[in-house]
Amino acid sequence: MNNYTEKLQGYGNQIFTYAKRYAVIIFVVVFSALSGFLVMRIGELSRAEPEQAQIDLRLQEVKRAKLDEDTISKLQVLQDKNISIESLFDNGRTNPFEN
Repeated sequence: MNNYTEKLQGYGNQIFTYAKRYAVIIFVVVFSALSGFLVMRIGELSRAEPEQAQIDLRLQEVKRAKLDEDTISKLQVLQDKNISIESLFDNGRTNPFEN
């Protein structure tokens, strides 16, 4: 039993010395692998489309505005009264640095 523990300690020491020697390389490889995984996962999630059940659930949560006839008639009157006021804004839209 004692012989096996000595062998395991010897292997552990060898692994530790290799890890210590190549610590920077191991760090770069692990960091690159994690970064690559994250980039691939973000790309995959950005292309994902919602399912129809999810869309229906969100549409049920939206509260629709209810307009009565009085409000509709007021909106139509205001729309009919819409006067073209483009000439008021033409001066403000010209480039002052053009002259």
